[in-house]
Amino acid sequence: MVKKHQNTYRDSERLKSVATSNQSAAAEDYQEDRSKENAKEPENEPLEARKEVRSPLEVAESTTDLRRQQDIESYMKTIMKQPRVSEFEMDLAFRNAKLRVEYLARHDFIPSNPNKRDSMITKENLLRWRYQGKIFPVNSGDRTLFPAFQFEDNKPKPIIEEVLSELPREMHFWQVAIWFDSSNGWLNWEFPQNCLDRWEDLLKAARQEALASCF
Repeated sequence: MVKKHQNTYRDSERLKSVATSNQSAAAEDYQEDRSKENAKEPENEPLEARKEVRSPLEVAESTTDLRRQQDIESYMKTIMKQPRVSEFEMDLAFRNAKLRVEYLARHDFIPSNPNKRDSMITKENLLRWRYQGKIFPVNSGDRTLFPAFQFEDNKPKPIIEEVLSELPREMHFWQVAIWFDSSNGWLNWEFPQNCLDRWEDLLKAARQEALASCF
C-alpha cells in the first residue's frame, strides 16, 4: 500500500516536471518571437514611418472614388428636389446630361461676353442676334455659350435663322443644339450642322421635325 502511494507520488512529480519544462519552453519561444518582432519594428520608430505606403495609382483611384461619390451625392440632391421621379425620368435625365457633356467637349463656342474687341462679335451683337432669332445659345452652369458653327466672318450664317424659324417653337436651345449635332434621315443620316450649304435639304429636315412634333 505504501509502495503504491510512493509510485503515485513519483508519477505526480514527473507530470509536474514535464509541465514546468513545457511552460519554460513556451516562454522561451514567446520571448524569441517578441525579439524578432521588435527587431522588425523598433519601438522608437515614429508612427508615421510605420504606416502603409500607398502607390500613386492607389491615391489617384481614391481621389477618383471621392469625386465620383461627390457627383453621385450631387445627383441625388437634384433627384430629391423632384418628388415622385420615375426610373424612366431618371434615366432620361442622365442621358440628357451625358449628351450635353459630350456636346460641350466636341464643339467650339463663343462666350456671351467675348474678348474680341476688334470684331463684330461683341456682347451687344450676340444679345441682339439671339433675340432676333438668328443664333441660339446653350447654357452650361452659369455660362451662356454660342456654338461657333453658326458664325462666318464674325456674323451669323443666314441659314441658321431660316432653320430656327422652321423647327418647332417648343424646342429649347439644348434640343436645337442636339438636333444640329445628330444624324438625320432626311439628310442621308448626316448631321444638319455639316449640311449648312444644302439649304433646301436642311429646311426640309427642319420642317419634318416640326411635323413629327405634332403627333
